[in-house]
Amino acid sequence: CEEINRVLARINPAAVPAASPQPPVPVQPKKEDMSARVQAASERTGSLSSCPSCFKMLKPDFVFCPACGIAIKKTCASCKHPLEPSWKHCARCGAAV
Repeated sequence: CEEINRVLARINPAAVPAASPQPPVPVQPKKEDMSARVQAASERTGSLSSCPSCFKMLKPDFVFCPACGIAIKKTCASCKHPLEPSWKHCARCGAAV
């Protein structure tokens, strides 16, 4: 196949297929973007079994991934208690979410 391409290149350079482009390098999402993805996944599934960023196993009560530090659940701005996605008020202090 290479020999044919070399011959074709000498006869008609336009007949040689272009080299295939290199695949793009994956870009790591920003932590803020990952936090939003985690929250959306949590709302869909109700719970997570692994971190969507580093895929380490998580316990249901984890608020942050102990391996990579990404936020897994939202916390109350007033008392820092973990919040469920459907809550309108914090179950611990009653603050509006």
